[in-house]
Formats: sequence, C-alpha cells, structure tokens
Amino acid sequence: MPLQVKLVVVGIALLAPTVAGTQTPRSPDQPAGNAEAVLPDTSASNAVTASMSGALVQGTHLELTPVRARTKADEARAAQVLAELRSGIARYADYRVAEADGYKQFLPKVPQAVYHFTNYRRSVSEAFAFDAARPSSLLYEKSVDGYKLVGAMYHAPRRASLDQLDERIPLSIARWHRHVKLCFPARGDTGRWHETRSGVALFGPRGSIATQEDCDASGGRFVENLFGWMVHVNAFARDTNDVWGSEGSSHDHGSAGH
Repeated sequence: MPLQVKLVVVGIALLAPTVAGTQTPRSPDQPAGNAEAVLPDTSASNAVTASMSGALVQGTHLELTPVRARTKADEARAAQVLAELRSGIARYADYRVAEADGYKQFLPKVPQAVYHFTNYRRSVSEAFAFDAARPSSLLYEKSVDGYKLVGAMYHAPRRASLDQLDERIPLSIARWHRHVKLCFPARGDTGRWHETRSGVALFGPRGSIATQEDCDASGGRFVENLFGWMVHVNAFARDTNDVWGSEGSSHDHGSAGH
C-alpha cells in the first residue's frame, strides 16, 4: 500500500486575490492555483524562479528544516517513498500524459533549468494526506522533443510541524524548504525592481527587506510564506545523496541522470 500519513489542517477556506482582482478560494497552506495569485507580476515570478536555480542554502528568504540524526528506519522509509514515487510517476515520462492528467506547467514562458508541472487538485489533497506515488508537482528538463522527466516535488502545509514533515519524508534524509519574508513591489510597479539600498537590492528573494514594517514603509507587498513547505526529489539520480539533496546542493534539480 502507498505510504500515507494523515494530517489535520485547519483554516482551509481563506480568500486570495487573483490577477483580475477578484477573489478565489484558496487554502492558506497550499500553493495557489496559478503563479499570479501569489506573485505580484511577471517580474516577481521571474525573480522567484531565478532564486530557485541556485544552491539550497539557509538564508534570510529561504528556510530549511534542521538535519536530524539518521536511523536505519529513516533510510528504509525514504527508500519506500522513492520506490513508490518512481512507480507512480513512470507513466509521466511523456509530459503530455501528465498534462492530460491535470498537471499544469508553472511559468511556461520563463526560461528555467527545470520546469515544474503542478496538479493543483493533488496539491490541495496533500494538505490532508501524503501519498508518495502521487506528487503534486513533476519536474522536467527541457529536451529536444519536449521535456524529460527528472523528478517530483511534494508540498506540505505551511503550518506543518517538523514532526509532521518528518512523518512524510524523514528530516534526516531530506531537507524541506520554504520561501519566507519576501517583499515585492506593488503589483505592476516593475520599475522598482532595480531599486537598491547601499548597493543591495530591496525587493524579491535576493532583497534586503525581510519584515512587514520595512516592506510597508517601502510601499511593497509583504509575503511571510510564499508557497508553504516543499521538498524536491531527483527521483532518477544514481547517487542517493543526489536523490534527496542536501544543504549547498543544486536547487534547480539538475544532474538527475537516468
């Protein structure tokens, strides 16, 4: 049977603004149904995407789970998750099958090292139950004839405790991460992306602003936690350490050789 961990999540029905300014129901613990629902504009989308292509290192705007002591039981659980994941996503080697199953490409017009295809129904389901064989996001590299499947990404509620994350994938094996304390220019105010203070950018995932107060004073839009917890799995990497990654490892999911 698939590895399933039931989580109780409260406060599901909040409203989030969409691009058009209307309101659409969205869980506070889940990624939005589209990028624009949480990112102010294309420049913000590009900035966050660019930040995902560097090293996975703890910083002002990137929080990593602490490393726990590894046990044989943890290794066995992680191996079970990986086996179920590989089996579950094998059919998506053809990205068109994934699209037919409801996976939608995230920021398709933005050049990326690895592209995320997210199934938002599964993303919402992951707030309640973890099914290793049914990840909410698939990871693809661009290829000559389309896209090459390299792995997957799991989401967890932003309010999930460390113990709850550990129940899904052991914290001794993988480090979950989340993008935090971000300040974006007001929607559509793209000219402000170039603003600096003492030579350091003000806005975005590489910006110096990291508090609600400073962001408000700068006329920006503060986001405490952008997408909730995430963990990437380079499912087809040959080395186990590359499968789960570690601090300082690539955040763009590259080198996931088949």
